[in-house]
Amino acid sequence: MEQLSEPLNDLLSELKPLINTSFFNDSFSDLTAELSTSDRFLLKMELSRLAKPCLRPLDLRHLSDQCQLYQYQNTAHYLTFEAKALFDELVLRHGEQYLVVVYETLLQTFKQKPKPASFEYKQQQSEVERTLQEPIVFGQRINRNEERMHYVTHVVLSFSGQEYLAKTKDISPSGIRVKLPDDVLLPIGELISVYFQSLDKQYQQNFSFKQNYKVCWQREEDTEKQSGLLLVDKPKHSEAFVEFMAKYVHSYRRKYKLDTCNTLDAARNKLFEHAYFHTTPSIPVFLSYSGTQVNTEYICQQKSNEGLIQYWSDERHVNQLNSVFTFERIYPLMQKVGEVKSTFLYSFTYTQKGKVHFFAATLDELVNKNLAALFFNFGATKVSWRVYKLQCHLLDAKAAWSPLAIPSSASSEFQQLNKPLSAKLSKHLNKLNILAMLTDVTYEPAKLTYQAYKPDPSLSVNQLTQFELIKQVESDIKVVNYQYLGQRKEARYKLQTSVVVLSDRQAIKGLVQNFSVSGLQVTLEKPLNLAVGDVVEIDLPDLQLTTTEHVLKKLPYQLVSMNTNEQVYRFRANANKHAGKQFFSKLVQRKEIENQGGSGRTIGLEQALQNLFVHTTAQTSAFISRVTNDTNRAWLVQSAKPTRLNALLSKLTSAQAKALSKAIASRFNDSQFIAKHGEQDELVITYDLKTRELAVNTWLEQVGSENARNTFLNDLLKHALVWVLQMDVEAVNAPDYKVVELELSYLATYQAAAKPRLQNMIESVKSCAFITDISAETFTRYGMKQKEVDAMLLKQNQYLFDAF
Repeated sequence: MEQLSEPLNDLLSELKPLINTSFFNDSFSDLTAELSTSDRFLLKMELSRLAKPCLRPLDLRHLSDQCQLYQYQNTAHYLTFEAKALFDELVLRHGEQYLVVVYETLLQTFKQKPKPASFEYKQQQSEVERTLQEPIVFGQRINRNEERMHYVTHVVLSFSGQEYLAKTKDISPSGIRVKLPDDVLLPIGELISVYFQSLDKQYQQNFSFKQNYKVCWQREEDTEKQSGLLLVDKPKHSEAFVEFMAKYVHSYRRKYKLDTCNTLDAARNKLFEHAYFHTTPSIPVFLSYSGTQVNTEYICQQKSNEGLIQYWSDERHVNQLNSVFTFERIYPLMQKVGEVKSTFLYSFTYTQKGKVHFFAATLDELVNKNLAALFFNFGATKVSWRVYKLQCHLLDAKAAWSPLAIPSSASSEFQQLNKPLSAKLSKHLNKLNILAMLTDVTYEPAKLTYQAYKPDPSLSVNQLTQFELIKQVESDIKVVNYQYLGQRKEARYKLQTSVVVLSDRQAIKGLVQNFSVSGLQVTLEKPLNLAVGDVVEIDLPDLQLTTTEHVLKKLPYQLVSMNTNEQVYRFRANANKHAGKQFFSKLVQRKEIENQGGSGRTIGLEQALQNLFVHTTAQTSAFISRVTNDTNRAWLVQSAKPTRLNALLSKLTSAQAKALSKAIASRFNDSQFIAKHGEQDELVITYDLKTRELAVNTWLEQVGSENARNTFLNDLLKHALVWVLQMDVEAVNAPDYKVVELELSYLATYQAAAKPRLQNMIESVKSCAFITDISAETFTRYGMKQKEVDAMLLKQNQYLFDAF
């Protein structure tokens, strides 16, 4: 059974007894009139699953020795007298059919767990396992226009005057995948004739079962030679054939099962994308850039990066990042070679008379002014000293659209959900043309190394005032906040307002601490004499003063949890039509408007900004999953944009890539390092110029002191190209399945055994390492001159991009 939200579960309970009855359609329409398209679809999919005929036997012999054999429609059950009576009642209620709803109701009544879903044949299992092992690619969605069904039937392939017997692997209205004889080589890109021999004999329609297909690909899969064929532009004589195939797939998709691997791949990628977005400590900054004007429009803030964003707030909590992203800084950066432009930004703050002054400069700016040594020497003495990697690239608003990897033809709900971005949202996004990502790469042991820089004695520290940021009195940056819902079904918002709980003829006063559309958390002056599940009435006197549209008195709420020591209680509104839910729903809409800057809400903006960042990120990451108690595995996810780090990882052979993954995973087996979640370590990769071997070398933390690291790296430079990669380790939240609830519902219907495999994979992920190339910053830190750093980077680029 799909895990639905509480309101949907309540509706499901009302509708289950009506399955397969004449009252169902009218009742469904009435009860779901106020639901969103996605909620209505989730409910419909679950009801559709429950309405399927069931062949599973019921066996209660382990609960009672009074069970008797009961045969119903060729299925043998062992039931007690009470269970048989309930079985007969339910079967009669549901049109004298043994349905899944009957099976699950019996199991639930007698406290039995349903048997886990299994694969019906090995091909399904191998396809699912292969899909889950594919590289994780952010933003990748394999979208199909039509549903594809696993189906084996004989076909005759004709080309070049020869005929060959083959078998289909799967079919759709306009395409097929076939298994070929070992000696057959199809002409890629050419047309061949396909005759559906078995279907023609079985159905004998008044149209031809011989059609022309284009050969799209041919390859080895699962030790078989397979090919993908596409029906050519559908001429009039093929329309009846296409219509027949569409009806055939739709009618038999539950029996033969759909090929849902593209949906599984999309669900997996979306779960990792969501985990990445809510774990990355970097700041995504969306800029509008026109002429000589650069404006910081939006910043995405979530729990993992809120500390970094707060760093840039002054004593009045005004964000100063607008003064970081100036035309004078962004223009020269965007002129650099490569799709992703990067530099390093150094900063510190100075507080005088209660006012915070921000100082920031890029490495290029410091070198051009000959003030790098002075800035490093003075700034690194401050507690506020920070080193950032700044990466920028041009944006394409198309990356904000992320359609479901479920064919629109599957249902009218999917057609609605797969619509492109609205004109209003697209217009809003089109003015955002640069994504900047600010990543904190400050390495605490290196502060002393920066302090050791010897500035020119003739220079005064006052010369650093030219790098002081222009103080922003007000900030027009829109900081968009994101909540990680996790197991929650609804976002929760802070709100303090008076509440009165009416129970047992008592009226106990208190304060609401936070709310969601369906729930309240309150702190009361006196303890309540209640048990979880009890229903009380709640008044909201102060909120009542703000509205005449809703009556906020004697609202029925159910107690779901409590902390009696602190007198904290959590309540839930169960009824679908509930004045409190209607009021808080409108209040949430106002909160969402405030979250976007307060000038009116653009529907879909938050998700669009998240998609733009994740689908085009220049950051590389590695998800660490626990394989056994003492063994980890690292899933490398390369950045969506081409970077030097991507090029380096692409140079790794299969064995070297495994060595890198092993180096990262084994670092997580170090109990001391696990205890330092949120800190960083630096990994050295070398390319030996003599042996021409690329190798994962060592972790700098294991080398020793800063002086020892400096010596170690300089010795390596004598015979090798050297990259230094920083790894920032963060704990990953529990998976939020709400982001893929539609995909999971679809999988549960057509490939149920794939869902637990996906859940096992994502739930084994405990940490994420964010990998940043800090080679230039590292060698600058250890005293290498800018010209020497540039020469080193040039040599690296020549190797990475095959220029020598």
